[in-house]
Amino acid sequence: MNKVKEFIATIIIFSCVQHQAISQVVVKVNDNTISFEENPRLNQVLDSIGLKQNWYWQSSKLFKLDSEYAEQKRDELLLQLNAITSDADSVEKLQTQIKGWKLATHMNAVIDYDLARYHRSSNPLFESGKYELVVTKRPTKLYVFGAVDQPTTIEYDNTVCIKNQLKQVNKTESADRNIVYAIQPNGKIREIPVAYWNHSCLQVMPGSQIFVPLAEHQWFEQNKRVNQLIAKLAVNRIVIE
Repeated sequence: MNKVKEFIATIIIFSCVQHQAISQVVVKVNDNTISFEENPRLNQVLDSIGLKQNWYWQSSKLFKLDSEYAEQKRDELLLQLNAITSDADSVEKLQTQIKGWKLATHMNAVIDYDLARYHRSSNPLFESGKYELVVTKRPTKLYVFGAVDQPTTIEYDNTVCIKNQLKQVNKTESADRNIVYAIQPNGKIREIPVAYWNHSCLQVMPGSQIFVPLAEHQWFEQNKRVNQLIAKLAVNRIVIE
């Protein structure tokens, strides 16, 4: 009888430990790692840092570290880049850039401490797993990559049109001269006209990635598809100023 009781007790303890492991949430918030034995809401994750700085919540990003989605998409994209036969040098540069990215699955969530505290709809419950939360003050840079001699950063200036800011960037011969893609910190992708004859003055969010795509026109239809995949993958890129 005692052995039966011991066996039942062992099962109960094992079940509790197993449940605790399943429900555990680990979040890296900038340089600090926080563990939760029970699934927290967003406000609980932000409690430790929410009031310490004048955070620029619009540029905050949440990534799930234990998801394979982003890595799978990177592998698929690199295979598609291998199939492009025009301008092998530019394609090789793109592949090198993409291979060097730190990736994790971007979570489509609005990160804002005040909203999370006072509006339940803006205070989601974290599923079990490992996360990285990037919270910054107002960013001062834009991150330029793609069909360029070297990926680079440029100072963000909200008084200058983005097409004028990009004049300091050296594009490759295969770069598209008419558009760039802006990958905003909130995960939204904008296609922005930058042709010399286009007189509209457009700006982007601070902290955005600016992707200079491969030339898109009727002779390079495959390029447009690949460009869009690159922009979508860049949403999952962890960039920290």
